[in-house]
Amino acid sequence: MAKYILDTNVYIQAHVGYYNPDIAPNYWDLLKDFGNKDLIKSPKQVRNEISEKNIWLSAWKKDNKIFLGEDLKGIMPFFNKVREKYTEVKAENFVILRKQYKGKYNPNRDEPLSDADMFVIATVLFYKHNFPAMEVVLVTKENTNITAYKSVRIPHVCNTFGIRCIDDFEFLKEIGVKFDAKCNSR
Repeated sequence: MAKYILDTNVYIQAHVGYYNPDIAPNYWDLLKDFGNKDLIKSPKQVRNEISEKNIWLSAWKKDNKIFLGEDLKGIMPFFNKVREKYTEVKAENFVILRKQYKGKYNPNRDEPLSDADMFVIATVLFYKHNFPAMEVVLVTKENTNITAYKSVRIPHVCNTFGIRCIDDFEFLKEIGVKFDAKCNSR
């Protein structure tokens, strides 16, 4: 079985949308169970990025084993590799955006990958390096659409490292999750 490294947006978008705990509490129980079984992990930077303004999600994140408490020992060389690749991908995507916007693209508008994003990718690289027989997959809601707002996304950098990157729906399909709906008011 693979190990899945989850990005911040998997938690936040699920919570405010389709897996709101009032509608799909089982989703959150499953994530907690997967964390306890070491099937999914997120670096501490993801834990820190989850908004403290969201009381429920902030409390939920403290009560499970998904989030690594400390940086993985020896992760910084992988983080530095990710930062270097990010710079390369940004330069490549800049050329694409200049063509797309007919030379009027302003690179100052580009939002960089956050440290949390880079640590998510570095965590995958760390596990792949230290456990080469293990399949490690990154789960994110980001896609490869290049925009003036964010020209480099997690999947762009993952592609340069050969990291498989999927969304949360594909993740749930891969591990065989199926939800049953019930209505308590009937």
